[in-house]
Amino acid sequence: MIETTRLTKRYATTTAVDELTVQVRPGHVTGFLGPNGAGKSTTMRLLLCLAASTSGEALVNGRRYDQLSHPMHEVGALLDANAVHPGRTAFDHLLCLASTNGIGKSRVVSIMEQVGLAGVARRRVGDFSLGMRQRLGIGAALLGDPGVLMLDEPVNGLDLDGVRWIRRLTRSLADEGRTVLVSSHLMSEVEQTADRLLIIGRGRLISDTTVDELTRRFSQGVLVRSPRAADLIAVLTGAGADVEQDPAGGLCVRGLEVATIGDLAAEHGIALYEVTSRSASLEEAYMALTADSVDYQAGEK
Repeated sequence: MIETTRLTKRYATTTAVDELTVQVRPGHVTGFLGPNGAGKSTTMRLLLCLAASTSGEALVNGRRYDQLSHPMHEVGALLDANAVHPGRTAFDHLLCLASTNGIGKSRVVSIMEQVGLAGVARRRVGDFSLGMRQRLGIGAALLGDPGVLMLDEPVNGLDLDGVRWIRRLTRSLADEGRTVLVSSHLMSEVEQTADRLLIIGRGRLISDTTVDELTRRFSQGVLVRSPRAADLIAVLTGAGADVEQDPAGGLCVRGLEVATIGDLAAEHGIALYEVTSRSASLEEAYMALTADSVDYQAGEK
């Protein structure tokens, strides 16, 4: 498990992480979301002891990362796909990492095949595209067969096949009972992959939730179509609903659930042609939730 307790990191007058307390549990893909500058990458660096916290704790499996005797067997991480010596071959890069944690050559061969780089194993990394480097970085994270994975923007630079591969990989790792934390700005990918969401802004936790819970929270009401719209409006408003004409036609009803609307219409003999609950997309819900935490906003043209 990954956990932070009142984790804080200050750089001079800037607070990058501000008393952040979260838990990332096994068996889930947890999306780590927030605007640019929210503190996501800094939090991951603190968890990996690549930066020292100002105060608070950042623990993996109950211990600091620098206290793990064989860290690659417990934690795999991808923070920067370009943090590789360009003169090394892909195979030698993984072999060097493996040797530091007592991992055999056969595992390196297996990982090269798993990430789709077996055919370019002897090519120098300096000749790799960003997508190929991402695959190599993910391979490095998987080397020790760890129970905890932390991936920062893993689909950056990947083609469609690579994106779909990442979806399947993270899902399968979570299904095996591993802890998977994925930072991303691509809401469409998070919506298809994540079970849980940790959303931060300006270093503070905004929400610890699920995709379904968040989108329901910013529900856009229920779309209803009926040949007796006027009668239906009277019935629904009488039951306490807020009813408006929908720009696309029909009625937008807020304050009543789909089942209640159906029951009221049936009770009054009013036919319904459509009753559709309209939840916000993850992108819409995320934008609404983080509106006050965005530091860099482009002006409208």
